[in-house]
Amino acid sequence: MRKYQQLTLFERRVVFLLRKRGSSISTIAEHLGRHRSTLYRELRRNRDPHHFYSPTSAHDMAKERRQRDCYKQREPKLKAYIARALARSWSPEQIAGRMKYLKLPYRACTETIYQLIYSPLGCRRNWPQRLPQAKPKRGAMGARNRARYLKFRSIRERSTAANQRREFGHWEGDSVQFTTSRNCDHITTLVERQTRYSQALLQHETVSQTVMTRIKERFSKLPLVACQSLTFDQGTEFSHYQILERGPGRKRRQMITYYCDVKSPWQKGTNENFNRRLRRFLPRNFNIQQLTELQLENIIKMMNSTPRKCLGFRTPSEAYNLACRTSH
Repeated sequence: MRKYQQLTLFERRVVFLLRKRGSSISTIAEHLGRHRSTLYRELRRNRDPHHFYSPTSAHDMAKERRQRDCYKQREPKLKAYIARALARSWSPEQIAGRMKYLKLPYRACTETIYQLIYSPLGCRRNWPQRLPQAKPKRGAMGARNRARYLKFRSIRERSTAANQRREFGHWEGDSVQFTTSRNCDHITTLVERQTRYSQALLQHETVSQTVMTRIKERFSKLPLVACQSLTFDQGTEFSHYQILERGPGRKRRQMITYYCDVKSPWQKGTNENFNRRLRRFLPRNFNIQQLTELQLENIIKMMNSTPRKCLGFRTPSEAYNLACRTSH
């Protein structure tokens, strides 16, 4: 489907000249390769008070209209509704869907609500802090750097036994970021899918070779039966999967590495769930520079010692130790 584009100044001049010669709207639209509704809308919206159409004036009017603040952002009732909904911990998608469901006279799409939340008005009212993830600054859509490598295994290639948690030793990994990090400090979390047993590494840089080397060193201390596969998202810090898939010595540890689809973190939901639970102890605004390896280890140890309903109220540590003894 062709993406809609505004009329150019040249096209407006063509419209003006052909209309002056008496050409019909349909003829002009066919000549420009535009839909006739586009031209009807152009002549209706961009005329002067005396109903005269000038291509230069019309172009300036359209440009000024695009540069103006969106009407929806200036609508008092809409802003009041968004404020009430954010106070109830609704997401922008839920707010937009609810307004459409109620058929309110004032509506806004999800993207418009996001723009309003991160506008100067929304920031003054602390609206970004009321979002589920409470990001103080919104990044560009689709601008996150992803791993740039030619070949990798998709998560769709992962075995059915691993997907259904019937096989032990399949892990998921992710990065936990902090708003207070001035450098590249972050935490790499690793969660075993069947037992929910977790590990975490305090990282001081995002260079993929360093991150993956540290992950390999951590897995080298685990039994071979516990090292079957590892699933990441397509972040650049996880791009050097070859480091995990090759190992020295006769007992070669080959951690098969899979990657989620683009913008599909739900495909490694076990790790995403763990990260949300970890935020209870390490919120996004936590000063990670003050975190030590011992403190992080104690937090993970406590989480591995917490009974889980999905494990029949066994702890992840108990489930992991049992799996190591019984798996072959």
